[in-house]
Amino acid sequence: MKSQQFRRLFALLAGVSTLAVAGSLLLDRAAPHRSADRPAPAAETVVASRLIIRFAAEAESGRLASRAEAESALRAIGRSLGLRIGYGYPTSNFSHVVRIDGLSSAEQSEKVLDRLRADPAIASVEVDGLARPALTPNDELYADAREILWNLKAPSGS
Repeated sequence: MKSQQFRRLFALLAGVSTLAVAGSLLLDRAAPHRSADRPAPAAETVVASRLIIRFAAEAESGRLASRAEAESALRAIGRSLGLRIGYGYPTSNFSHVVRIDGLSSAEQSEKVLDRLRADPAIASVEVDGLARPALTPNDELYADAREILWNLKAPSGS
């Protein structure tokens, strides 16, 4: 009984690893190029209302500040900028996602980003934005990739 369960588990793991290898091979073959039917994305002006901030002290010590410490530091930075900065959540790389309220234009966002980048208490700051694909691979199998991956089967055990 245990042997049969082990075989099933092994077959499942082999199938999953086969899918992972096949998917990575398909992705490796895909050389990006601009699709003829999709024009180049226009340069967007975005009001940055969410930022990812990493404090210099955290970068040096390798220790993430507590929520209370981060909120206190953000309040002080917000006061110096004349903005209200709200704490969002921590990330896994000693950074914090924050909300900035009261920004109305992209120019104002850029000024705030420049001032934050110049602050010695901040190691890095970047906009927390959503990445969208701008290119389509020129692989002739790209359109069929879903069908190819869905039809992969786990090896049958004997």
